[in-house]
Amino acid sequence: MNRIDRLSAILIHLQSKQVVTAGELARRFNVSNRTIYRDIRALEESGVPVGGEAGKGYYLIEGYHLPPVMFSREEAGAFLMAAKLVEKQADVSVKNHFESGLYKLRSILRNTDKHFLECLESRISVMGGHDDQSHQVSNNYSATVMEALAAHKVLQLSYKAGYSGEETSRLVEPMSLVHYSFDWHMMAWCRLRNDFRDFRLDRIKALEITDIDYAERKWDADDYFDRLMQQEEMQLVTLRFSKSICATIAKTRFYFGFIREREVTDKTVEMDFLVNDLDYIAGWLLSLGDRVQVVQPSELSVLLCERVKTLSAHYKIFQHV
Repeated sequence: MNRIDRLSAILIHLQSKQVVTAGELARRFNVSNRTIYRDIRALEESGVPVGGEAGKGYYLIEGYHLPPVMFSREEAGAFLMAAKLVEKQADVSVKNHFESGLYKLRSILRNTDKHFLECLESRISVMGGHDDQSHQVSNNYSATVMEALAAHKVLQLSYKAGYSGEETSRLVEPMSLVHYSFDWHMMAWCRLRNDFRDFRLDRIKALEITDIDYAERKWDADDYFDRLMQQEEMQLVTLRFSKSICATIAKTRFYFGFIREREVTDKTVEMDFLVNDLDYIAGWLLSLGDRVQVVQPSELSVLLCERVKTLSAHYKIFQHV
C-alpha cells in the first residue's frame, strides 16, 4: 500500500472509532509507530482536525465528517461472501439487519460493480448451517444480546434447560457471544445461580433488556470452559491423537464439542471436548480405530469396549448365514 492510500485508510479508520491508538494503526498497516506519527502529522498539515490524548490515542474532532466513502469491487465481494455466512450461521434478527446494510452498500456501488455482485450472487454458497424454520424462529435474539453487551445492561430472560426441560426466569449480565458446536451461545453472569453460565440462544424463550446497569466482570475463555464443565449437562473428554490424523479431523472435531488443543510429544497432541452424550462421541471414535486414545473419562473407554464387543458379535452372526 502506498502512502496516499494509507493516509486515506487511516482517515477512514479514525472515523470508524472514538479513539484509535498508534499501535492499532501500526498493526493494521504493518508499519512502525514512528511511521504512524508521521502520517498523523501529514493529515494535520493537510487540514484534517485530528485530536490526540496522551496515553489514549487519536480521534477526529467532533463535527468533522468525511464525504461518502466508495467501496471497491473487492470489498463489495467480501461483503457478499460474509452475507452468505450470515445467512447460514446467524439468527433472523442479525440476518435482517445485515440484509438491510447490504442493500445500502449495493445502492452506492457503480453499475459495473453492481453487475459484478449479481454475477457472484448465485455462484457463492455455504453448505450446512441451520435451515429449519423452527430453529430460525426460536433463535432470534443475537441483536438484542449485542445491544445489551454494548450498553452494559442486564437481560431478563426465560430459559429452557437442555435435559430437564425446566424453564426458569433469570436476570443475567451478558459477557460475550460465542459460536461453537454449531450454535450461538451467550456467556453471562447469572444472578439466579450467582455464577457464570452458558445460554444457548435457541433455548431462550423470551428476552428483553432491562434498565439495570452492571459492571463488567473479569472473564476469559479458559475460565469459562472450566466453569462450564461444572454444569451437570457437560462433561470433559480428553483424547490423544497421532499428529498424522490431525489434518483429517481438523473440521470434523467441531461436531463433537472441540474446545482446545495442546502438544504432548512431537508425534501426538491432546484435545479437549465438552460433550453431553458419551455415546455420541463414541461412535466417532470407533471410526478412527487405533489412531486415538481416551485419556479421560474412563467411562468412555468402557463404553468403547462394549460397543466393539457388540459389533463383533453382530458381524459374527452374518459370517454364519
